[in-house]
Amino acid sequence: MTTRPSYTAFSGGLDLVSPPTLMKPGRLLAAVNYEAPITGGYRSIEGYTAYAAIPNTTGPVLGVVVFKGVQYCIRKSSSTAYGVFHKLIAGVWTPISGNLPNARFEFVAGNFLALSFTETLFMQAKDTGKIWKYDGTTLSEISGSPSGGRWLAIHYNHLFVGFYNGSLQHCVLGDPEDWTTGAGEIGVQSNMTGISSTLGVLMVGCEDSIKILSGTSIDDWVLKTHSPNTGCKAYSLAEMNQPYFAYERGLTSLDATQAFGDFNLGQWGASLVPLFSGSGRTPVAALACREKAQYRLFFDNKTGIYGTVQGTNKVACTTVSFPDQITCAWSGEATGGEEMMLIGDDAGTVYRLDSGTSFEDEAITGYLTTAFNHYQSPTVEKRFRRLYLEVLSASGANSLTVLPMFNYGKEEIARHRVNVIDVLGAGGFWGVSDWSAFRWGSPIQDNREVFVSAIARNMGFAVYHSSDTDEPHTIVGYTTHYDPLQLRRG
Repeated sequence: MTTRPSYTAFSGGLDLVSPPTLMKPGRLLAAVNYEAPITGGYRSIEGYTAYAAIPNTTGPVLGVVVFKGVQYCIRKSSSTAYGVFHKLIAGVWTPISGNLPNARFEFVAGNFLALSFTETLFMQAKDTGKIWKYDGTTLSEISGSPSGGRWLAIHYNHLFVGFYNGSLQHCVLGDPEDWTTGAGEIGVQSNMTGISSTLGVLMVGCEDSIKILSGTSIDDWVLKTHSPNTGCKAYSLAEMNQPYFAYERGLTSLDATQAFGDFNLGQWGASLVPLFSGSGRTPVAALACREKAQYRLFFDNKTGIYGTVQGTNKVACTTVSFPDQITCAWSGEATGGEEMMLIGDDAGTVYRLDSGTSFEDEAITGYLTTAFNHYQSPTVEKRFRRLYLEVLSASGANSLTVLPMFNYGKEEIARHRVNVIDVLGAGGFWGVSDWSAFRWGSPIQDNREVFVSAIARNMGFAVYHSSDTDEPHTIVGYTTHYDPLQLRRG
């Protein structure tokens, strides 16, 4: 019998709903602390690093934000019941003001004037107090603004504030300080969970529906119900060329269409429905990673979802698991223009996400479980002989543990022995790669052999990796060597 090779490229991400025989071989049954690059394959995630301790404060981080390239955070004072607004100066959190409400904060930055340096940061404490503004030097309360809001957005030169009970209010055109004649209020008739200015309209997320506010001013605002049976979960809304958010049955997005200038509710994340069905996971923060084209959603159980998109196409979703409980998140640009993502946790620490090779000195442990591959012959017995993993390694040395599994994981076949492989990589091209960024004699992409010995109808495998020093690696795909045997009978 001639041994056959079969190559499988990794793509598509988690699939928790498809029947095993219909699941595409490049997809995954489990994916923890891996992400899906738009170029294909599955890449181990980067970690996060902590900033200096926030002095004289207590409790969780109430908000993080990047404004004009500088990091800011809010945390409750240890001596009073107020929130303290801090700026990171030379690596040290420096108090700017100590009389903010002690509540979770939402932020939005915008410019109501003609000059670039007049950009202003607006902030609202959850259900508490008025809107605050900060210009990079002075923090002050907007005394005329309404009290008790929760969500903020800037739309057609109006500052909007949303209230949980369904009231949507906005300032006078062009003046966020003026909430008198010319300001307005719109009732959305549902409990509000978030607002986003997108594609020329204001999306209003509610617990039981999605509303769309069209128009440009109080003279022509029109509010209509976009989807009466699909809501938006609070703290799950993030903007990346369009809004992405979580709803009762998973993840979705608001896709623009050309038909009548209307919108469609994009079907995305349908393969993750079991993660939301009766799981008790509650979103606590979301952000957009524009450098990697990812929507990232974090839950109240130290887990999250990374969803990769390419234009309007949804590439793949995977999951993450952190040792720290995130309470808030923000993505923006540092002073040098590079993307900066901040997260705050319930212990009062602010971290920079996608920074370093560990979770602040704790190892990043990740694993993948592939779909079972029947090699286009579900009822043919096969003698499996070898796997060859195609791996790109940034650091040039990663140790991976590989466990083959057979016949959809049935116990009729004894557990296979575990293979531990050392992956090389980080090779480069002369005159193209940075001199110190690759290893002499190492390949651009490593091909590592995994010995397999089993007779079965299909095969999948798990890959495990744990380290606090390794740079990320990407598993691009795998080649299987097998001999087809007889048809299954009986």
